[in-house]
Amino acid sequence: MLSCGLSAQALSCSSDHADDALGDGGRLSQDGGRDGASGDGSGVDGVGPSDGGTDVTAPPNQYALVFTPPQATAFQGESVSVSVGYVAGPGYTGEPALTTPTGPAGMTIQGYLGSAASMTAGSFIVGVAPNVAPGTYRIQITVSDARGLTVNATYPVEVLPGKLDPTFGSGGTLTTTYGTRMGAAGVALQGDGKLVVCGGARTVAGADVLLLVRYTPTGSVDTTFGASGMASIDLSSSDAGVPLAGCSAIAVQSDGKIVVTGLATASGTGAPKAAIVARFDTAGALDPSFGDRAGLTLLGGTNPQGLLVEPGGTIVVSGNSSGVPAQTRAYRMNTSGAVITTADSQASNRALGRQSTGRWIVSGYHVRRIDTDGGVDTSFAGAAETDNERYGLAIQSDDKVVSGGSTGGGGVVRRLLAQGGPDNSFGAGGATCAARTGRAWSRRRRPGSERGAGP
Repeated sequence: MLSCGLSAQALSCSSDHADDALGDGGRLSQDGGRDGASGDGSGVDGVGPSDGGTDVTAPPNQYALVFTPPQATAFQGESVSVSVGYVAGPGYTGEPALTTPTGPAGMTIQGYLGSAASMTAGSFIVGVAPNVAPGTYRIQITVSDARGLTVNATYPVEVLPGKLDPTFGSGGTLTTTYGTRMGAAGVALQGDGKLVVCGGARTVAGADVLLLVRYTPTGSVDTTFGASGMASIDLSSSDAGVPLAGCSAIAVQSDGKIVVTGLATASGTGAPKAAIVARFDTAGALDPSFGDRAGLTLLGGTNPQGLLVEPGGTIVVSGNSSGVPAQTRAYRMNTSGAVITTADSQASNRALGRQSTGRWIVSGYHVRRIDTDGGVDTSFAGAAETDNERYGLAIQSDDKVVSGGSTGGGGVVRRLLAQGGPDNSFGAGGATCAARTGRAWSRRRRPGSERGAGP
């Protein structure tokens, strides 16, 4: 079961089980709550609004239920896991067991690994068929102990529109093969609706390459791009080393040219050697007007993670430097691929964004803002917590900063004000947990969870 707590320093999310793998698949509203959740917080029959984080109590010799998450959210065709725990009242010594819940048509309910017996572990999975209409549905749940002390409750599941588009690819998905292995790391949408995917691959001959594949709006490989829809860079025979990590980020310029960045490693060692920044024209050929190597530029020991193209056409690349201590290093390059600004800050880097003022936001273990001259903006009150690593970053239209990542056994989404500091109108103190659910009964509860009381 997940627990979340807010201290003066950090929001912590922890899980009772390190091997929990299934999240709740939810969507957050503007205030950090679940999008579409009931306004009064009463997701279980016979229970009033959420108590706002105080301890759950149960009457003497009885027990109360705790659901994590308090309301499930799933897209059409998706599954979501739910954990059920309990709080024992004074004198209660029983051990409740969960019977198989029942749901409406179009929803399948089962225990982990498909075993009904695992229902007694206090968790179940709800599968939503693709044809279930969007809306809020209720799962019927019964929990009882050996003495016959029974709790009947209903659990809300909100179904959101989002089923696969059958007009794209094959039933909404597509698969492309290349060489002996390949993996995608980034995707960009062109102005004409075409998709460009970048990643790394290994050729049949054993060369590791940075690979781009372009698809039409309907999900077919665009054979007008590169060689049969694919474009690649092979640096295995150059002084750049072998780019085993392939492409890590991609962006499309306003003129349709494609900019990518990736990591080159020293041949045979796997050690980072240089960041690669390359530009392809709209037909999939390296743009010879870019960089100092006929279409690409090598940057010093940096593991690139973020990439963006600014309104004027300048390019910003950020990543982690290989020095000690590790730092975030960001480069601004002109339209020809020459570095014009370099910025360093003592922070790890996973993502990059840009506010309307032209300042950059970098996030990892920290969130930092970089001035347009490359200096760290010390007036920006970012978050600096060693137990929270942020993998995603988005800048809202009002310049507020939203980051998402992991902490302990769960996930966390944070929002900062445009000038830094937590946005207290979002979640709890500017943060909200994106839970991974537990698998066992627990006598702890997640603050704000709803519950049902025994009779």
